[in-house]
Amino acid sequence: MTYRLRRRSPRAAARAPRRSGLAAVAAIVACGRALSSGNAMAGGGGLDGNWRIIAVDGKPVPKDSGLKITFKDATISGFAGCNTFKGPYMFHGTGAQTVTVGPLRTTRKACAAPVMTLENAILRDVGTAHQINRADDGSVVFTNESGKITLRIEQVFD
Repeated sequence: MTYRLRRRSPRAAARAPRRSGLAAVAAIVACGRALSSGNAMAGGGGLDGNWRIIAVDGKPVPKDSGLKITFKDATISGFAGCNTFKGPYMFHGTGAQTVTVGPLRTTRKACAAPVMTLENAILRDVGTAHQINRADDGSVVFTNESGKITLRIEQVFD
């Protein structure tokens, strides 16, 4: 999807109400509370950046595995163990929002069976995510349609 910016005419700009700086601060504070309260990620807010996959289907993965996910500009990408992946994501609704991910594109390298098994689980969990929520410990969890946590990630600060 491509967005084009429209320039306002001077007359329209003069008629437009001015936004208060206080309203902007209130909006930022409200967003911060929503992210830390364990609710669904409001419109994907707070997801932009690099994340490390720390658990797949409830099983922890080693810190040095290199498994990662990046969220940027409504695109999810990452490394799933053998191949890289990339695709769009979009949140729907208000309150407890649902998310649509994909279709995902991947590279097509082959690796050892255990790596491919883990990678297939990651790609399945990302592609079938129903909600993405902030957990109480600060990590972010992907849940499937039945509410089961399938993937857990933590933010990486480079």
